[in-house]
Amino acid sequence: MTPEESIATIRRYWGAWNTGNVAIVDEVMAPSFVFHDTAGRLLHGIETPKNNIIRWRTAFPDSHFTLDDVFAAGDMITVRWTGQAIHQGEINIAGYVLPPTGK
Repeated sequence: MTPEESIATIRRYWGAWNTGNVAIVDEVMAPSFVFHDTAGRLLHGIETPKNNIIRWRTAFPDSHFTLDDVFAAGDMITVRWTGQAIHQGEINIAGYVLPPTGK
């Protein structure tokens, strides 16, 4: 994949976050995808990113992410993004259930 194709793919992926259309994940990720979470766990398969999108958009249904910068070199991509949303639903983060704040 060329850097330009990688950038187009990552932009498509972020479209899933903006729309909640998790079918996009099936289009842009391999079934062998491995997610490295912040707790150091390795989660295999595309269900993890799909579930993350669903969970996030349940709590923040009006979410919108802007890709401010996208850089690709070889097989590495870096994205600098900004997002905005209103916390309208409950979300579980690291075992803590956070009720909606309306903020």
